[in-house]
Amino acid sequence: MAVVSTPIKDNIAQQKDIFRLAATLYSETSNVYSSGETQLQILKCIFVKCENRYLTTDEIIAKLLDIYKYHITENELVSIIESSQRTFLCVNLDKENAYKLTETAYSQTVESQKDSIDTYIDQFIEDSAIQNNQDCKDAIHQYLYKLTTSNVNSYQVILSGNAGIDFSDQDLSVNIDYMPDNQRQMVQKFLEWDNAEKNIALFNVVLCCLEYCLLINGDSPNKLMQSSIRKREVYLDTNMIFRALGINGPSRQKVVEAFLLKCRQAKKIFVASFTKTEFFESIEASAHKIALYPRGKVFEGAFEQISDYSIFSFYEEWRTKHLALSLKYFIAHIKSLYSHFVSKYGITDNEKIPVTIYNSKEFTEARNSYARSIKAKKQEIKPFNFDDESINLSYSRRDSHDASIVRFIELLREKYNGDRDVFFVSSDKALRFWDMTRNENTYPVVIYPSQLFLILVKLCGRSRWCRQ
Repeated sequence: MAVVSTPIKDNIAQQKDIFRLAATLYSETSNVYSSGETQLQILKCIFVKCENRYLTTDEIIAKLLDIYKYHITENELVSIIESSQRTFLCVNLDKENAYKLTETAYSQTVESQKDSIDTYIDQFIEDSAIQNNQDCKDAIHQYLYKLTTSNVNSYQVILSGNAGIDFSDQDLSVNIDYMPDNQRQMVQKFLEWDNAEKNIALFNVVLCCLEYCLLINGDSPNKLMQSSIRKREVYLDTNMIFRALGINGPSRQKVVEAFLLKCRQAKKIFVASFTKTEFFESIEASAHKIALYPRGKVFEGAFEQISDYSIFSFYEEWRTKHLALSLKYFIAHIKSLYSHFVSKYGITDNEKIPVTIYNSKEFTEARNSYARSIKAKKQEIKPFNFDDESINLSYSRRDSHDASIVRFIELLREKYNGDRDVFFVSSDKALRFWDMTRNENTYPVVIYPSQLFLILVKLCGRSRWCRQ
């Protein structure tokens, strides 16, 4: 949150506006967190609510205060808009600038809001043949609103491992005794309703409200939640290493550095042996292709679709500064970056799954089953994800490796029996979607870095890295 922004404490936005913001902020197309991005998404929601008519800066500020109870200065507002020029249009009305979203930005924001939790409430009402539609919706709204704006235990539930469909009054500290019996029953049935997309939307609502509360209530650590950060472990996916080493560009590197510094403050960080192997074999495969076509610019265009593996442009930048060095020195450079990465963030490197576990029949069957279902899920959402060919250009055993790590984390959770928790942090949208929708999953193993970052910020407070 920018220093000049003013939170209006003890005053919070309405349910429907929080839910729409959640759908926009945590759409499946967004997995990078920054406070500026949150403010931008709130602005988009304002324009959608106003049917994208031109608004002056004074009108926008008034709408932010009225709808989201959040005050922003004119200079800060203009800075956000000017830094997102492809998102906004500007005209001069009566000698004053006025703004609205571009048609593309407007349509994308409207589309993202179709996955609001309200969509699933309406579907639940229809599937359950509930007669009093508004009464049911009001009851669920009240419950979710109190859950996400008046207590901290909803965030503890995410960290402690209680399944979304098993939320209880005690777990969530939401007193609904004031509700009539029929409303309490509707709320409970909605939470128990077996719908994977609904559970994801609920998860996103909680995370959205966490970021909203950071904007409204400031950045100080939450003392009631600090005990939740003890004995927690994080396994990093390969895509996180690519970003941390700067291979995906300085912007992503900066975001991941802030995340890793926060993780080091609150958690123990691991790179599994499978992940390390996958990373370096991916590097070797890319180096082989570079050797076939040594001019890096050929690959910069040919492989620009592989956004998580933009090593070719990374090589081209390195090559222009080291014209006399061969490709083997580039690989040595990456190995040096990796060693520095492990040392800087205190990472437990090359963590191996015990042989007795890995070679067991139960583990083998679970790993193979998970790998097949991950691949099937990627095929199912293929139009929205990288195609198989582009994935295999980088690495062909990703699904099996991801399946091994997910299953091992599940076994660790069983072993710790609630004493600590373990997450697999990844920016892989298909892997996260598979994890969130599989029937045998009680609570997420795979989590976006942006989501875990928000939780850690609320637990530990912001540092200067978080504000950059």
